[in-house]
Amino acid sequence: MTAVVQLNTLFIINEHVKLLNMIEKKILDAAIQQFNLQAKIELTNLEYEGEVDGEVVDAILELKPGGRRLLAEVKNWVAHKDIGAVIHQLQGLPQGYDRILVADYVNPPMAERLKKQNVNYMDAAGNVFLNLPGTYVQIEGRKPDRDQNFEKPGKAFTATGLKVVYALLTKPELLNATYREVAEQANVALGAIGEILKDLTTQDFLAGGRRSTKREFVDKRALIDKWVEEYPKLRQKIHLGAFYANKPNWWDNPDLTQYGALLGGELAAAKTTNQLKPKIATIYLDEAQRDTFLKDHRLQKAEGENTLTAPNVQLFAKFWGDQDHETELTNHLLTYADLLASGDVRNREVANEVANTYLYD
Repeated sequence: MTAVVQLNTLFIINEHVKLLNMIEKKILDAAIQQFNLQAKIELTNLEYEGEVDGEVVDAILELKPGGRRLLAEVKNWVAHKDIGAVIHQLQGLPQGYDRILVADYVNPPMAERLKKQNVNYMDAAGNVFLNLPGTYVQIEGRKPDRDQNFEKPGKAFTATGLKVVYALLTKPELLNATYREVAEQANVALGAIGEILKDLTTQDFLAGGRRSTKREFVDKRALIDKWVEEYPKLRQKIHLGAFYANKPNWWDNPDLTQYGALLGGELAAAKTTNQLKPKIATIYLDEAQRDTFLKDHRLQKAEGENTLTAPNVQLFAKFWGDQDHETELTNHLLTYADLLASGDVRNREVANEVANTYLYD
């Protein structure tokens, strides 16, 4: 374990899409306790769910001496989330304040990514990176306490649940459809629907749905942000491989539709916003068409990031049921998620435009 400490800062955690639940409060309390034990600087929680510039944040923290304050975003099971989406949420907190990510456990690979982008963080295991004017704290190598049991997420944000949430967000009429219709559109087993809808209601993402009460979104934007954050759980399961294309703009071809293929990520954003020159081609297609698609477009297996055949094509299996697509592009929600998953700063800027223009009402 390594530890470096200088002085002065404030800590705040924010989950502005919803109120902190008990698990997140336990994570925050544990992280503050470990910080004070390891860093030898006093960090206090001024307020859970404090209001800053008219927006509710997860918590407002303060470092002593100095009284510097931070806005914080609290996350459980952060290692399973899209780090690009998490950083995006941190950047969405009220401007003009220092921010910090508070998590159950930040593993070494995630820690490196956060430090490279100068994102402050601390976790319940005692790992810390805090880089502020007059204050520098870095503690590494702390392992999570096995006796410290933070509950796992519910059914709604498993890989299966993410398919259902995607169907609801992209086709809101399914909110009050039969379970069978939802299952068909989400491409999941009928028996999974009830528990997933129940969990979404328990987590205050949905309301209604009993007797004559219509089911509706409580906060659609919050659910969009949560889905994008959790999407890597599903994304890794549908990944069909990384490949290399030698021919520029090979994907700009109407024949792609014969494979059931849709352009996603940078390709979709480039056509939608005219603000990107795609470097990586993200394509969703019918899994059964994968080998034919590779052969017809002469795509080679990628060798590595720093080789002449570094991956510039990512293929994914379409995970949804029958949905009509008016264009050759993925739904804006999926485009947004893939842009954030890239971790690229420019892609995050364009992702903002996609979300604000097409997703957030």
